[in-house]
Amino acid sequence: MLIDIKNDLNDTSRLIDQGEFDQAYTQANKILTRINRLMKNKQYFEYLFEVSGLFVDIGHMGRNSNAATTGLSILEENYEYFEKEKKHNFYYFYANALSNIGKESQDILCFVNFQNIKSLNHAKKMYWKAFKSFQTQHNVVPNEYLINLANSLKTQYRIVEAMQLYDQVNESGKDIPQAWINRSETLIMLNNITASLSISLLKEIRSGYVYASKSNDIPKIWHDYYKHRANSITEQIVELSIDDKETDSNDEEQTLIEFNNLSNYRKWCLNNYLSLTEHGLYCKCIASHKDNLSIFQNTIGNQKIASMELVLNRLKSEFGFSRHLYYEYLHNVDWTTIDNEQGFSELFNDEVLGLNIERARTSFRICFGILDKIGVAIFDLLNLKKEKNEMIYFHNFWDKTPERIIFFQNVKNQGLVALYSIANDINPSRNHSGELSFYKKWRNLLEHDFMIIHKNKFPEDLYGSYQGFNKEITFINEHEFLESLAHVLQLTRSAIFSFTFAVREYAKQNEPDSNRVLGTLEILKKELDL
Repeated sequence: MLIDIKNDLNDTSRLIDQGEFDQAYTQANKILTRINRLMKNKQYFEYLFEVSGLFVDIGHMGRNSNAATTGLSILEENYEYFEKEKKHNFYYFYANALSNIGKESQDILCFVNFQNIKSLNHAKKMYWKAFKSFQTQHNVVPNEYLINLANSLKTQYRIVEAMQLYDQVNESGKDIPQAWINRSETLIMLNNITASLSISLLKEIRSGYVYASKSNDIPKIWHDYYKHRANSITEQIVELSIDDKETDSNDEEQTLIEFNNLSNYRKWCLNNYLSLTEHGLYCKCIASHKDNLSIFQNTIGNQKIASMELVLNRLKSEFGFSRHLYYEYLHNVDWTTIDNEQGFSELFNDEVLGLNIERARTSFRICFGILDKIGVAIFDLLNLKKEKNEMIYFHNFWDKTPERIIFFQNVKNQGLVALYSIANDINPSRNHSGELSFYKKWRNLLEHDFMIIHKNKFPEDLYGSYQGFNKEITFINEHEFLESLAHVLQLTRSAIFSFTFAVREYAKQNEPDSNRVLGTLEILKKELDL
């Protein structure tokens, strides 16, 4: 019987791969009935976990809400056992199940807001847990984890981070059409938010559907659909070409030439997802050579919006400094001589000291200053009421009072939803317990306490120099800290983009009748010097 169940599980998985979702659902229910007759031993839980994954896949790919509910129920009823034994696999399955629940036949991106984001935040939290758990064990993350985390971020309008993850998967060179398809959908979202349609953007959107139409990793019955999507975009490109000098020619070679002519620093920014240019989100040509992100692009505003442009200038300036500190840490060897002029007592405790590590530590701290400035700016933009003695911090001002919660529930602004989603990730409070809240803890330790960055896997301490403190010191391996710094920079970049999109949307919803300020070349010229 056990062998039969295993064979049936494999057969059901093949049915899903072939797109036979109704038949797969019927088969999965029969398997579940047989599993429930088994003794509750290790083999029972193995089969139960596997069939839960099949229900989750059927629920997602076959748009079957009953299958999705069944898969979720199995996982929640056996939460403790699966978490202990399956770790990242459980978090991943559970996140997929949570993502399926509540999806209507219409696109979920049409109605995600402050009222219904809670369940999506729960799913996103599980994806982060799966991501971190697998990375801790294996030092890499599977492509399917990256894709579904990106999908979760996309549903909360975190376009910049989603694009980064899709690109990372696509650059692996493997046949994974889901990354290409979702990248195209994310670019469509970007166009809807920015209203900056171009032939270049359309080509990037089309490329994802072309790839999917040829992939061997999706049911063949879907190939014609993606061919139709690609052909439809080609027609749009032809129409735009009539009024635009740009043509539908293959310009990959020209893009590569332009990219190679950029400075080494700029190439590094683009390759590491640290630029502040909309065009650079999907293309590395000459148009991405500077951080020219601006609120006033295709936007009409008043003096309040001009004040937000001032904020954006400040954010770009500080981010540019933080980013360059990290770049210097990785590439600049000219400071070696100056570092040698510093003298430190040899305590044999493995702590990394000197100018170079201070660059990395300072870069990390600056990012949280940027996030808090975004919080203050949003607070002023929306004219929120400040509580007595309240300090505005990005991660927790959103739901500080019942009145504020009600206010945001009535706001329809995708950029604000994205910012709130980021804030949830780094919020350490009991109500949120963000999976990235340890970044906030590190920032506070770097600023106000002692956090030891060390080189080896475990810190040495020959003289017991770490033992004389009244509380426990936090130790971070240098490699782990640098990986986290790169992520914090990318997270901050995403927040800056989301802030820009949020203010643009606010400006459109509150377009002034008088004292208008229009985007001009003078504003766009005020860029970061590289």
